[in-house]
Amino acid sequence: MAKMAYRYCFNTDADFAEALNTFDLAVIATEAIYGEARVRLELRFASKPETRRIAIRCDTEVGTAANLLFTKLSTVEFGMDSFTVDSVDEQETDSAT
Repeated sequence: MAKMAYRYCFNTDADFAEALNTFDLAVIATEAIYGEARVRLELRFASKPETRRIAIRCDTEVGTAANLLFTKLSTVEFGMDSFTVDSVDEQETDSAT
């Protein structure tokens, strides 16, 4: 079964460095729910500043929670029109370190 991810693409109205900070907040919130160890083991993501994209896998409960939290926090921080979200396959997150 193919693993799925969500790819967030931020337009130039949103400061990408701030988007990465918002992702960090989503990770902290996810840790509050599932614990730091589980998040460290299960969360997979990649960011590509040159294309203003962040991809987060959602094939686990942890990944789904991180995506939900990141979507909400980004909407509050930047507005609904500042980014798009698309479903992609896991290859988007293969370069995560």
